[in-house]
This record gives sequence, C-alpha cells and structure tokens, in this order.
Amino acid sequence: MKNQFHVFNVGAMPNLDDTDNELLVVLDTNVLLQALRYSPESRKKLYESIKSVKSRLFIPYIVGLEYNFNKRSVI
Repeated sequence: MKNQFHVFNVGAMPNLDDTDNELLVVLDTNVLLQALRYSPESRKKLYESIKSVKSRLFIPYIVGLEYNFNKRSVI
C-alpha cells in the first residue's frame, strides 16, 4: 500500500502539543454528525477534546447548515 500511494507517505506525524497555540482546528460536518452515532462515553471524550481547543476552534457556516439539515436523518 505504501508503494502504491507513496505520495501520501510523509513519515511520522509531527508531535503536536498544547504549546502550539497558533494552530487552527476546523471541524467538518462529518465530525459533528458522527458524534451523534457514538456511544455516550465516546461522545463525551470527543466533546472534551473539542472543549480543550475551543479558543482555536472554527466551524464554518456551511458546516453548521449541513449539520442542522442532516442531524434528524442521523438521529
């Protein structure tokens, strides 16, 4: 698989810690809708992770629209 998709094999992911406050975290609709499918425990962990980056969090307007239009079909 690595040989076929060698363009995507960039090595180890960089170590990102809480000291890099310049990173912007952008959520897409799939993350928000998938949270509705998670178990309560997993959902709680996701929300805690999101809360930990809330000062750097960005949810595009279109993501909010898509979430609200599709959440009933997921629930």
